[in-house]
Amino acid sequence: MKRIGVIGGVHGDEPLGVAVAREVGGIQANPRAMRHKVRFTETDLNRSFLVQIPISYEERLATRLERVIRRGHYDCIVDLHTTRAHNSTCAIVTTEPNAVHRHIMHHMGLKKIVIMPPSHALISVKPDVSLALEISHGDRTYTKSYLVNRLRTLTIPSSRNTNRETIEIYRCVQHVHKKTIQRLRIPLRSFKNFVQLSVPQKKKLGLHSDTDYYPLFTKGVTIADGAFTLLAAEKKGS
Repeated sequence: MKRIGVIGGVHGDEPLGVAVAREVGGIQANPRAMRHKVRFTETDLNRSFLVQIPISYEERLATRLERVIRRGHYDCIVDLHTTRAHNSTCAIVTTEPNAVHRHIMHHMGLKKIVIMPPSHALISVKPDVSLALEISHGDRTYTKSYLVNRLRTLTIPSSRNTNRETIEIYRCVQHVHKKTIQRLRIPLRSFKNFVQLSVPQKKKLGLHSDTDYYPLFTKGVTIADGAFTLLAAEKKGS
């Protein structure tokens, strides 16, 4: 029987993932941060995996979770996250999307997948079978009951034949900081998640005119951590 690992609470202020993981018997990743309802207590747990010398609370916790993940012999791992950025629901991987990633996306009803650099993220421990789900607050499709039902019925087929349903593939190319946007006098509200940048926006940012770029995790005038993620679109995969 295929083993599916569901992980919630990597960030302690994301209760949807915590509730879903608890409901399906998954892993509660950062109990201390969950108790205090904060993203992390010392260092971002999702930037604390695969470090050479774990020192912080989260880095040591990540080392223990790495052992759990590796010893679990999981056939797939789903890491649950939420964001306050509207229209940002997507799958995230740290390697080229493969048959396992596509199968999970199809089962969960996802159309967009973003390839991020590893950055010591949890899904970097076993990247070929791991996928993060980033769910926007207020997304009426990806409710707790929907996620629980989909994850309970998720199976990984023995055959690794690629699902032929078309998906939108994006690749992270840069993080754009709020101060840069202000210096360039580009209105923050003009950036919309997964909405292609205009020619004037690309020109002001010094981007190639023949490439399609999209912002992700922008929140209008209050950009998370003073930055948003800039994506380059790749041709739709099938």
